[in-house]
Amino acid sequence: MTACQAPGPDGKAPRSRGNSAFVRLLEVQFWLLGRDVEHPDGNLLLRLGFTRQPAPDHPWPSRYLREDAAGYAVIWRCGIFLDAPRHGCLLLRAMAPATVSRARVDDLYDLDEVARLQRQGGPCRPGALTGAARWFAGYEASVTTTAGLAHRVPRPGSAPLLAPPEPCSLEERWQAVAAQLETLAPRTAASAAARSAP
Repeated sequence: MTACQAPGPDGKAPRSRGNSAFVRLLEVQFWLLGRDVEHPDGNLLLRLGFTRQPAPDHPWPSRYLREDAAGYAVIWRCGIFLDAPRHGCLLLRAMAPATVSRARVDDLYDLDEVARLQRQGGPCRPGALTGAARWFAGYEASVTTTAGLAHRVPRPGSAPLLAPPEPCSLEERWQAVAAQLETLAPRTAASAAARSAP
């Protein structure tokens, strides 16, 4: 497996920790998801257990849904909602992760409403982001096992800024981000307890 170096806006691998590392890695993950959808042998999301759900009675794009032991995931063109046990995170392109309940996205297709919901949500705690990072690591491992990585290249004639220099997986980088976030979670909990103490 080739590990992605996940270039940032300057073309270099991110060295930031915690939430900022998560957000920068997420942008590359969205690009890779797009390549998985356009796999030459057919939509890879469907092969990985997602169900494509056309929008009912409205011209919004389809979304993808998967529910299994790893959690509940909804993917729209603009982002993804992950609901691991006890943690719901709405993750949109170029926006801070937000805490949102599953009930609010169950029947949501309108991308404007998805963005509005994100703006209304509170910040995701480190524990929720850790769960999301581990979900992405698992997804990346499934891609490598199921289809390999050769399809993760730009379309002919395109040169997207977020494209890694060679086909790769973010599994190891997501695992590293999860480990970083796990060190933040106890400090965040202790800080919240201190603020609420009489």
